[in-house]
Amino acid sequence: MAGKIINTLKYGDRRTKNKLYFLFGILATGVVVLLLALVLSSMALGVLAFLALLVDGLVLMNTAFGTKEISMKQIKPTSEEEKAESKDTPGALEWISSEQKQKENREEETSVKNPLISYDEKKLKKVMYAYKVKREHVPIMIEYCQAEGISQCPAYAWRDSKYLYFLLLEQEPRMIKAELSGIDGIHIRRGMTARPSTEYANMQEKSLVSKLFAEYLPNYYQTSDGYKIEFKKNMYSAAPGVWCTATSVKNLLKLFSGHFILDNNNVSDENDYYKEIYIARILFWDNVYTPSEYKEKVIATLRHLAEANISVDTFNEYLAKMLIKGLIPQEYADFAINRRAVK
Repeated sequence: MAGKIINTLKYGDRRTKNKLYFLFGILATGVVVLLLALVLSSMALGVLAFLALLVDGLVLMNTAFGTKEISMKQIKPTSEEEKAESKDTPGALEWISSEQKQKENREEETSVKNPLISYDEKKLKKVMYAYKVKREHVPIMIEYCQAEGISQCPAYAWRDSKYLYFLLLEQEPRMIKAELSGIDGIHIRRGMTARPSTEYANMQEKSLVSKLFAEYLPNYYQTSDGYKIEFKKNMYSAAPGVWCTATSVKNLLKLFSGHFILDNNNVSDENDYYKEIYIARILFWDNVYTPSEYKEKVIATLRHLAEANISVDTFNEYLAKMLIKGLIPQEYADFAINRRAVK
């Protein structure tokens, strides 16, 4: 009984609380009258006090102790200990089961860790419309951009007469741009260390974005020093400081034409003709050039070499280096020699 009364006073509805307060008032009055009857030795006051206490007790015993419905939001822990207990031990007032809460928490964590999952077809169209993406846009994969804090991010690229734009599909989409006048060509960084098992984790989970951008993931190749095998990849600049995957280059060439510049290379001391064919071979390995495009590029470069205004000794020296280092086969060298003879 006492527990019910205390619970009702804490959580009961207003009407029940008011009734209890009224009964407590009668009880207190009855006790005072009883004490007064004893002091004055008054039979009448004693009977009146007895009747008041009796009626009060009967009414109290027949009172229904109801509590109003409350939600978890209305119950606020008063200490860190109570918070922990409320979180770890599901109570009778919880509207969502512990299992359901865990599921929602997992989904929330996944959404935060992998922002690509939040992009469905509707959101993607809305974002592209908001950022005024041109119809002539192309998808690319950005490896990194230190200045903008970008890492392994799918993006849409397009251009106007002055700028090259990138719409980044991150947790919150954002757009960056680079002046076309500042792009002197597409730079190549060859042999960058790669870790295929840990890279592009967001793209490994099934989503609309991973489906649309799967073909723009990096091309990896292996190298070995006889003891250790390492994975490598080549990266290409879309704009100064913005490095993309090799598989994105074909799309970049749809936006602007530019020559290729080899960075961190080991052919810096070679002649320009050697460098051109060396770069063409890298582009062939990275599937930027088709076999026929690669052949056309090599033949065109050898033709320029054969027609160049250089001495026969210099011509033979250039051609010999290409042969010795396996850059071209003998038949291609014969082509250049025959071309030089009829010059």
